[in-house]
Amino acid sequence: MKIREHSNAYHIMNILGSDFVSYEVSDIQQSVAFYRDTVGMKLTSDWSEHGFAEFDAAPTTLSLVSAPQVMQRPVQVGGGMLWLAVSDVDAALAELKEKGTKVVMDKMDTPVCHMAIFLDPDGNSVGLHHRKDGTVG
Repeated sequence: MKIREHSNAYHIMNILGSDFVSYEVSDIQQSVAFYRDTVGMKLTSDWSEHGFAEFDAAPTTLSLVSAPQVMQRPVQVGGGMLWLAVSDVDAALAELKEKGTKVVMDKMDTPVCHMAIFLDPDGNSVGLHHRKDGTVG
């Protein structure tokens, strides 16, 4: 099967890449604590007093935004998903379960990867992913 190449000659927008993934949250402090302390992600920007926080999820960024504070409305969950590359899905799942995190899909083994899914405090799905060839991104 040959993949056709597409030209951007007729497009004004020149997409350079993906800068960040964003989740709406109901309680920014609770979500910062969850991603920092439970998941173990590095907090890179904390503007929680203004309803925003960012975490390193190289090669991208996880951005949290307080829907009630910033958008003046309830959280809208779903529609997207952050997948975190980990070295060991079993070990990551064990750690999350030990911390009381809700796992909605235990480890699945495919021909190319291992994966699992857990929920953040607002019910956003977060995936754990390990490629068998060791690549990331």
